[in-house]
Amino acid sequence: MNSLTPKQIWVPIVVYGDFEDYYSESDQIFAYVRRYEGEMLFVLANMTPSEADFKIPENIKFTQSNLYITNYDNDELLSDCRLRPFECKAYLLK
Repeated sequence: MNSLTPKQIWVPIVVYGDFEDYYSESDQIFAYVRRYEGEMLFVLANMTPSEADFKIPENIKFTQSNLYITNYDNDELLSDCRLRPFECKAYLLK
């Protein structure tokens, strides 16, 4: 059992993790991954007042996803989806 709190897990990823930008050509979606010591934080945001279709980049490999924070009510796993206006999500991936 992991006794670390979620904050203790994601703070090192944000501070020390390698940054990889995704969807850099998109005017709607801002997405990136930070990787550190086998953990990944995936952040996904629709930056517009319209819905936006999102597909997981092919080189993001994970076996487990946990939604860490979002600004909409949902408990979904990371998957291809349609993002609602200004929807933001952060996932811890393993």
